[in-house]
Amino acid sequence: MPTGNEIKDLLLLYKNIEHQYNISSFTDNALKQIQRSLNIARVKLLNQLDMMDFKIIEGRETDLLRELNKMTFGIQSQLTGDIVTAYAETGTASYKEYGNILSFDGALKDTVGFNYVSVSPAQLRAMAFDVPVGGKLLKDWVASTFEGHIVSDIKDVIVAENLAGVSTPKIIDIMTDSFGMIERDAESLVRTYLAQVNNDAAKAVYKANKDIVKEVEWSATLEVGRSGRGTCLQCSVLDSRVWKIDEPHPSPPIHHRCRCFLLSKTASYKSLGLNIPEMQRSLRPYTERVDKRKIIAAGQFRGQFEDFLKTRNKKYQVDLLGQNRYRMWKRGEIKFDDLVDKNGNIRLLKKNKDGNYIGLK
Repeated sequence: MPTGNEIKDLLLLYKNIEHQYNISSFTDNALKQIQRSLNIARVKLLNQLDMMDFKIIEGRETDLLRELNKMTFGIQSQLTGDIVTAYAETGTASYKEYGNILSFDGALKDTVGFNYVSVSPAQLRAMAFDVPVGGKLLKDWVASTFEGHIVSDIKDVIVAENLAGVSTPKIIDIMTDSFGMIERDAESLVRTYLAQVNNDAAKAVYKANKDIVKEVEWSATLEVGRSGRGTCLQCSVLDSRVWKIDEPHPSPPIHHRCRCFLLSKTASYKSLGLNIPEMQRSLRPYTERVDKRKIIAAGQFRGQFEDFLKTRNKKYQVDLLGQNRYRMWKRGEIKFDDLVDKNGNIRLLKKNKDGNYIGLK
């Protein structure tokens, strides 16, 4: 039975995991709304196209593509607006919940004091528009999605078919196929932006309470996925890595669909003046998937990702690490924690003059 600081840390872990499940609910609801919006917009756009008579005339390709881009502008605006709304709702909930988690539901107000952080929905909406994620603003991500899956595809057909046979029915076929890719990209954008605001809220609350939060710990999702799905190598290795609150460190999300978050490592149990009742256990959930929707196994696990990895079968270990890293890891020639550097970047393998792998660069 854990006691003292172990109980405090387990309670924080449990509360954070519970919050991540709540964020998943926000994400699922946002995706349902976006799916409805895209379906309505797709029907309207295709009906509008069906009533038009596009005939590609040599030298007028640019006019056609410009017209198509104008026709999709409303859909782009709708998608951007839906993501901004979900971002603001998720952010509002996250700032409030991280305050509750770190203050132990307000208990610290009466002991060491606590600084709550509040950001208005209007401020969050502005942040969604103005704060770059992955080096690009939201409107640019949405525009590049439509450019990449509609305009570029039609350009390719125009070039490939030498202007022959590219008429309205052909364009409708291309757009019908392209919308499936747009929905996939929209899902990635939603998951990434909601993860971003969730983690931004955590960082803001932690920094506002530096006298309480001394360190942060990376927490990755424990998920086994077939054929490259599941938790990625970069996040797997970062799992359980700890930094001082003011120390430079990578912050999640570090890629599209990243589900990692930072746990707070607080001052000692005694110095916080907390009287927390005993807990039986607090374990991390894990899942095993065939694809992004079908879960074939689930359970709970205590320990960091490498411990979890050791309980999985060889196929998953090889899928995650790759053949060469797997072989060297099993032989003890490289350490799991060394596969990612202090900045969060994956380290490449190095070879000797004979072409044999001998370690990490």
